[in-house]
Amino acid sequence: MQRVTLGAMYAGETKLAIFDFASSLSVGETLSSATAAAPVYSGGSTALTLGAPALAGTQVKVACSGGEVGTTYLLSVTATTSLATKTLSGFLTLLPKSN
Repeated sequence: MQRVTLGAMYAGETKLAIFDFASSLSVGETLSSATAAAPVYSGGSTALTLGAPALAGTQVKVACSGGEVGTTYLLSVTATTSLATKTLSGFLTLLPKSN
């Protein structure tokens, strides 16, 4: 499973997580659908709210909101392509809102 860098999200915001599959695709291979999941990796127990994955060329975009401050989530996107199924994952940590 390949990793992507997602960084942090601040409480109360919605973050658009972008997963770019370009380096994982063969010539002529295209994305046809995707699913996303974000189980708690460490910290709290409150789930992260995910929007429906949106395909944009070689990218899958997922809106993330909610969650629990101090919690790290393992956000994964599994894409079905014209040839195979591929997964990218990254850690997303929810930080307190700064003033």
